[in-house]
Amino acid sequence: IDAQKFQGFDIPRTSISDAEFDVDLSGGTATFSTARLGKPGGSDDFQGTATGDIKLGKYLDGSEANLRLKFGFSDRYRQEKTISLLDSLLGMFKKPDGTFAIRLAGPLSAIQPSPEP
Repeated sequence: IDAQKFQGFDIPRTSISDAEFDVDLSGGTATFSTARLGKPGGSDDFQGTATGDIKLGKYLDGSEANLRLKFGFSDRYRQEKTISLLDSLLGMFKKPDGTFAIRLAGPLSAIQPSPEP
């Protein structure tokens, strides 16, 4: 993915070689059985997974999320100015191995992040 600006931040060129998504939409719920970007242990700048579900409401912002995110950055990517700032801002979610684990819960309009054990 080429370098770009997002909300005033410079996002560096990002290498992601693989992605896989499997989302089941049934019974008013979107269940993420597989949601993955990048290959763990590979040369990708970003590797991450998401699991959990979203109970869909009449309006999207009222839908209830119960998601678990796990992600990390390559050593090269972590040296980039914007990513090193992001790394600092997400400190409460950082695991001893340098990856991040976040639980997102609540209505999408007011979703609450918390550290995932």
